[in-house]
Amino acid sequence: MTCRIPRSPQVQRAPSHVSAPSARAAACAGLAALCAVAGSACSKRSAPPERPAAPVVSVPATVSDVTISRDYPAQAVSVRTVEIDARVEGWLLRQRYADGAMVDAGQLMYELDPAPYRIALEQAQAQLAASEATLFDATQKYERNKPLVASGAISREEFDELEAKWLGAKAGVLAAAAGVDNATLNLSYCTIASPVRGQASRTRVYEGTLVKPESNGNLTDVRQLDPIWVEFSPVASDIPALRALQSSGASNVPVKDPGGTWSSTGKVVFVNNAVDSSTSTIIARIEVANPDLAILPGQYLSVSLPQRVLKSAISVPQPAIVYQTAAAIVWTVTPEQTAKSANVEVIGFGGAGLVIGSGLSPDARVIVQGQGRLAPGAKVAEAPAPKPAPPEGQPTAPAPAPKPAAPEGQPAAPEAKPSP
Repeated sequence: MTCRIPRSPQVQRAPSHVSAPSARAAACAGLAALCAVAGSACSKRSAPPERPAAPVVSVPATVSDVTISRDYPAQAVSVRTVEIDARVEGWLLRQRYADGAMVDAGQLMYELDPAPYRIALEQAQAQLAASEATLFDATQKYERNKPLVASGAISREEFDELEAKWLGAKAGVLAAAAGVDNATLNLSYCTIASPVRGQASRTRVYEGTLVKPESNGNLTDVRQLDPIWVEFSPVASDIPALRALQSSGASNVPVKDPGGTWSSTGKVVFVNNAVDSSTSTIIARIEVANPDLAILPGQYLSVSLPQRVLKSAISVPQPAIVYQTAAAIVWTVTPEQTAKSANVEVIGFGGAGLVIGSGLSPDARVIVQGQGRLAPGAKVAEAPAPKPAPPEGQPTAPAPAPKPAAPEGQPAAPEAKPSP
């Protein structure tokens, strides 16, 4: 209601026979009466309407034994990565695996043209046979003339020449045998097999290409994927916890992908022997089973490194924490259905989400939705919690079809009731 000041009646000029002081007193009395009327009108203004209760969703705080953990970004690494390279030059005849297929250790992957290397092997074998024949002749001459030296039938100089030829023939046989081994080895390089079991990548060289080890000899690679390693860099203060986990050999370190679609547990298998002085971190490695090959090398993951166990710890869902100027705040619902804020200390992940060290009572009811419209002491109204989304790939229930309208002039059909 607006405040209206009533118009004052016109003040008549005092007659000339009235004295000046009497006129001033009369004017003051009229002004006082005017102010009283105005004050009475303003006092009738209505109070502002009461602010409606803010809709919120709240849940009770959780009290339980909680394992405090610290999250670290991590990356998947193959246990073994093998580059498949050609070791001899030749034409690539056949690729014996499909791109991306799983291959076993010793499985044939590529074939190079073996013809030149087979011919080279036959030549080496022929050279070995000739060297052996030369050795046979030299041995016979050496053995026949050896007794004649003592009788003086031949000179010592002639016998020394025979001995030298015999020793040279023996060396020739050894050299020829090495040539056969080398030719055999080169021929074996024409068939290229995988040394490990794992998933092969796509081929980098195709059939009919001349392969040269110094230029295009890298054919593909094979990576072992099960188990798989997860590497991360925890702070140096976590070294005692890492050593304890490594010594126990327990597979209890949670690992998940940032999207939350995959999770598993692994065991600490490696802690580096030095701390990076620039970051005060150390490289650690977790081994995780990967039978379904859901994780591939290079994929970014998250590791929750267990720190300690807290008895009867208070935890709240992560949406309950609101950060304001570097302070963590939780809104709670009082028994009078009003909002109340509290500064809390968050000490880690665990339990219902985040573990509270101080600032929150165990029987508190924390608000997880609707904090943006709250003020201390504001009235709140509990709203139903949103229904969880259906599992991925599961269709949602269709909405009921609207009822057809009844013809004009006829009453609407009654709703069907389910039979008992």
